[in-house]
Amino acid sequence: SRLDRIYVQHSIFDSCRQWNIEKTAIKSDHSIVTVQVVCRTAEKPGERPL
Repeated sequence: SRLDRIYVQHSIFDSCRQWNIEKTAIKSDHSIVTVQVVCRTAEKPGERPL
């Protein structure tokens, strides 16, 4: 079976971005899969806490 996949719950799906599948640097029948999960409650860049 193919394992080159990522499963996420529906509750965090909207917080996931930059889904990617890449070839490995070494010879393999698998690929590297990555996803960035962001915290939606985090401060926006440039904002400072009061």
